[in-house]
Amino acid sequence: MKTFAFEGESDDIFGETNRTGQEHCNFASGEPIVYKLSAPDGSGILITGLWGTQIGSEGDGWVICVNTLDEEKKIDWPIRMYPSNGGYKNKLVVEAPEDVTLVCLNCEASE
Repeated sequence: MKTFAFEGESDDIFGETNRTGQEHCNFASGEPIVYKLSAPDGSGILITGLWGTQIGSEGDGWVICVNTLDEEKKIDWPIRMYPSNGGYKNKLVVEAPEDVTLVCLNCEASE
């Protein structure tokens, strides 16, 4: 299994901090930052980070969401959330199979 950790820095950088160090800066635009963690069979998840005050929440920090890529393909990967990691950060940890790949969808759009 591969362990991926997703968290934000400040109010504009969100990324994977354990294996790849991939990060994306949205320059405090309020736009969500989205990563795709996918297996060769098309199964996988989207991990979305959004600075909390951008959605009018009373909370302070990163909102991290998970969604499946294909509802017909079961995902049973262990996922843990640490809501107070470093105070304001929030942290999502995903245990995924060895054959998964990680792509920042915002990075693809900006290339």
